[in-house]
Amino acid sequence: MADISFRPESKVLNEIFGRDIKYIIPEYQRPYSWDCLGKSDQNNQVNVMWDDLVNYFESNDQKYPYFIGSMVLIDNNNFSYDVVDGQQRLTTLMLLLSSIKCLFDKQIVIYEQKNNPEFLNTLKAGLTSINELLFNNIIEGVITLEKKVKIDKQSSGYNFDEVLKDAIECKEYKEESYKNASSEQKSAIKRYFNNRNFLEKKVSEKFTTLGEFNKTDFINLNKFIHFLKTKVSVVRILTSDITIAYHIFEILNNRGLPLSNKDLFRNFLIKKFTEIGDIEANKKWLALENIYDFNDDFLGRWVESTNANQQKYSSYNDVIALYDSKYHDSISKKKIEIFYEDFKNALPLYEKILNVDFKTRFFKTKINFFLVAGNQRYSLNLLLSLLRNIQENIEQNEIAKIILAEYDKYINYCLSFGRFSSKPVYKCIDFINKKQWDNAVKEFSQHYDQQEVLEGFENDFYGNNETPKLFLAKYHWYSTFKDDDVISDSTLYFDKCTLEHIIPQYPTEESQWKKDFKKKFREDYTYKLGNMTLVTSKMNSAAKNYDFIEKKKKYAYSNLPMTIELANLHEEISEKYISNRNNSITQILIKEISNTY
Repeated sequence: MADISFRPESKVLNEIFGRDIKYIIPEYQRPYSWDCLGKSDQNNQVNVMWDDLVNYFESNDQKYPYFIGSMVLIDNNNFSYDVVDGQQRLTTLMLLLSSIKCLFDKQIVIYEQKNNPEFLNTLKAGLTSINELLFNNIIEGVITLEKKVKIDKQSSGYNFDEVLKDAIECKEYKEESYKNASSEQKSAIKRYFNNRNFLEKKVSEKFTTLGEFNKTDFINLNKFIHFLKTKVSVVRILTSDITIAYHIFEILNNRGLPLSNKDLFRNFLIKKFTEIGDIEANKKWLALENIYDFNDDFLGRWVESTNANQQKYSSYNDVIALYDSKYHDSISKKKIEIFYEDFKNALPLYEKILNVDFKTRFFKTKINFFLVAGNQRYSLNLLLSLLRNIQENIEQNEIAKIILAEYDKYINYCLSFGRFSSKPVYKCIDFINKKQWDNAVKEFSQHYDQQEVLEGFENDFYGNNETPKLFLAKYHWYSTFKDDDVISDSTLYFDKCTLEHIIPQYPTEESQWKKDFKKKFREDYTYKLGNMTLVTSKMNSAAKNYDFIEKKKKYAYSNLPMTIELANLHEEISEKYISNRNNSITQILIKEISNTY
């Protein structure tokens, strides 16, 4: 029978970093993430820890230990522990101790040069007391120092254990030493060094005079070290059972500690696979983490596309509720295995959607538009449901194309005339999940008027820049995409482009625009699509009122065909050109929205 007991123990740092003790941070743990340079408590945890420790150290009342947090550990016996929860705090405490070690190292060099053997021996004794907290003595013919915290090779695939070793041994960050690391890994690597340097600076400012120890400084630092050893307390929760460890972890982190839904989900998966005796439970998680770059949002989209309902609680809690209600053991598989397979199969589909990894113009145009047209959450839910339920090549599936064409009309109608509602989206998802294709196809058509959708492209968009920007983006995608997977040089980054009125909204009296364009024409066309384009660099307010010959120079910097066309226009711009351009754009948009190809 498994040992289901656990032991909470209050331990001061002298005990936490006791003789021969070893902490192992498992490979599935996220990289070290505490920072010292942020502007809030969410990204300057190291600052907060330092300030709290110093304030308590300087207070008159140290009757009780200073509680710094908890750690959940799996007891491997022989003073060896796997860290399930608490690695951020544990690592930062190691860096704090190493910052004092680094300060001692520098002061020893200074006093060696001053030829002060008595004080030098005192400093070396102080260094030894710190090293006893950081390292274990390993005797293999000779005595070597082995740090008390070891990081197994993490899910990122990078050996952060060597980084921690370098930081603790007072080495400096050198770019060339980590040239094989990705940009994200380098950010984590720098964190170790930045935090140690920050803490060393704080210790030096607090306990040296002009960067050097005097006798009083050393006495005060010794008092601080004694305070760290004997007054700083951690609640260490020990269990030999991994299931109990993760259960405690979940309870603690559902009480407000800042772990993401993804972190909680990771530990849920590992715990459930461990419960069925899977000795490679950690690898199940790594198989997801190493291949797919998913986040909390995927958990929400996966739940909502499965339930055909909006989330009730957090995405993590809703995933667990779905697991409990929908999944059951089969003859050949346990429910966690079935659940895991479903989840794993959905991840590449989600990435396919976000990356718009499709080959036909229809899908590339529609999905690019859905991802920027607002209410992205519901579009992702619908698309994920479709891809999960249509096993064949979705780009060749007529029903899928009809559903997306209907959804597109619904979105366009809402942009021009109505207010978007998620209800028809969830109803359509429900029909898709039940394979009731006819009902899924019909769901959106009852919520829009076909003629009004088509007329919406002819609207006057006065006071509304977002809708025409979306329509012009759709016009760009439809006009430039081909039925292949070639990426065009005229890629449109929607968030970085702005809407530009060719005839200015407020032309000056002496400008070409008032001379060459009648007042009635300007009133009729200034806020129509034919008088608009997209620019990929922001034109300043003065440039917007330039005559066309000057505007063309700005347009020439664009990579978008609709704007390059304006830059290359040889004849003078005229009412006829704007009118024809408006007709051309609207007719192409009507064609795009009317077809399922």
